[in-house]
Amino acid sequence: MNFKPVNDTGDKRPNTTPQNEYVRRQQELREQALRISRSAQDQADPWRKLTSNMAVQQLVHDFNDLTRQEFNCDGTIPNNWSISIRHVAIQPESDVLFLVAHEGQFVHAIGPARLLHITDANERANIVVPMLLKAFVMSFDTNTGYPGLAPWEWNIRESMLAQSLQSAFRALNIRLALQKIQVSTTQQNAICDREWVKFRDTLMKTVQTPPARRPTVPSRKRARSF
Repeated sequence: MNFKPVNDTGDKRPNTTPQNEYVRRQQELREQALRISRSAQDQADPWRKLTSNMAVQQLVHDFNDLTRQEFNCDGTIPNNWSISIRHVAIQPESDVLFLVAHEGQFVHAIGPARLLHITDANERANIVVPMLLKAFVMSFDTNTGYPGLAPWEWNIRESMLAQSLQSAFRALNIRLALQKIQVSTTQQNAICDREWVKFRDTLMKTVQTPPARRPTVPSRKRARSF
């Protein structure tokens, strides 16, 4: 590239021509148009990034392969799950997905994540979906009574998030029977609130107690992926 002095101090700058400037400007305009196009695509299809994520695709495949039955493995507890987002006031503060099996027979927390600060339901669903799938695919062992089981039914506290999750499930080709996620009833919310208080209090005691004195959390109430 040719340079020429621009002042007596000997400073040098690229020797641009009108033609080079035109080419550069056209490239900038093409890049700007591409960014606008991608932004418009994201707004029109909020699940585009989610469905193109290879890790999420693998989770969907594994989730769809899970056995789905109306009761847990020993046939005693309905395989129904209530889901809510909970804040954990342990430094650094974060949020978890809190899953409660039928009437609090088993609970599970998966996290940490930043969820409650996200106001847009679609953006929140983008984070919740892989967490939710991972919980059922990877987190439950034989001690839980739900190893390798997809839910029979599930519900979530937030109505807008439920709608966004359903859209995400359809985009990801989640098995048809589970593309519908209900909004939690008042009774289901009350059970979730009750179980969360128990879980949170046990968790806080565990964190605040020296390791040698920490209480043992019952296996059917243990957080597998916190």
